[in-house]
Amino acid sequence: MPVESKIPALKSLPPSCVLPLGLLLGIIFWLIDSLIDTFLFETGESFIHNLLSPEPVEYWMRALVIAMLIIFSLFVRRTLSREQKMISCLVKHKDELEEIVRQRTEQLEKLATTDDLTGILNRRKFYELLDQEIDRYKRYGTELSLLVIDIDYFKQVNDNFGHHSGDLLLQNFSAMVTNLIRKSDYFARIGGEEFAVILPEINLQQAIIIAEKIRNQISHYNFQIVGKLTASIGIGEIQANESSSHFYKRTDHALYIAKENGRNACHASIPGQRVDYIQKQSGKGL
Repeated sequence: MPVESKIPALKSLPPSCVLPLGLLLGIIFWLIDSLIDTFLFETGESFIHNLLSPEPVEYWMRALVIAMLIIFSLFVRRTLSREQKMISCLVKHKDELEEIVRQRTEQLEKLATTDDLTGILNRRKFYELLDQEIDRYKRYGTELSLLVIDIDYFKQVNDNFGHHSGDLLLQNFSAMVTNLIRKSDYFARIGGEEFAVILPEINLQQAIIIAEKIRNQISHYNFQIVGKLTASIGIGEIQANESSSHFYKRTDHALYIAKENGRNACHASIPGQRVDYIQKQSGKGL
C-alpha cells in the first residue's frame, strides 16, 4: 500500500525550495505594497522612492511581513523534511517487511512440499503432482510412467549402524537418484525407505531402462558407513481412465513382486499380465 503525504498541496515540493519561495513572496509583497502606496494612497512620492526609501512605519511593516514569511517558510521546510524522512523510512521498512514476508512464504511453501530429511518432494506434493500429470495425460495424450523404489533390508541398516547412519544413507540415496533422473522428473520420498519417481512423457520401455540404470548404480555404489546396498523398483505406465491411487497401487504392487523375486530387481506392471519384466543383478530374466 503506497505511503502518501499528509500535505497533498505540498507533497511534491522539495524542502530546499521553500525558503527561496518565501523570500520571493516577501519581495513580491514589497513591490505590491510600494505600488499601493504610490497609486492608491497618492502620497506624492514616486514608485522608486516608495520602493527603496519607504516611510519608517511602512518599512517596519514590510520587514515584519517578510520576516513572518521567512519564519513560516522555515517551518514548512522543516515539516516537509520531517515528512519526507518519515515517508522514506516507512517505504524502507515496507520493502524490508515485504522481503521478509516473501522469504517466510517461500520457506513455508518449501516446508509444506519437501521432505525434511532428504530435501526432495514429500508424499503430499507427490500425489498433487501425480494428479496434475495424469490430468495432462488425459488432456494431451502424453505418455506417463511411474517408478516406486524401496531400499532392500533398510531395517538392518538402522539395527546394525544406528538411525543416524540410516538417515545419512537416505540422504545419499536421494542425492544419487536425483542425479540419475531428468530435471523434468519428480522425485519424492513416500515414507521410510520408499521413494517414487514420476516420469512425464516416458513410456514403459523407456521407464524400464531408467529403472534398471538406477538399480544398477545403487548396487555398485559404496555408501558411507553402510557400504553396499541394493534396491527394488516397481515400474508402471498410466492406463486409460486410471486414477492416481490405482496407478500408484498397481506400480507399488510391481515393487512387491520385485521383492518377492529376490530383491535387487526391477518389475514392470501391465494390466492383464502378472509378470512382464524382471531383471536381477545376475542378469537372469524371467
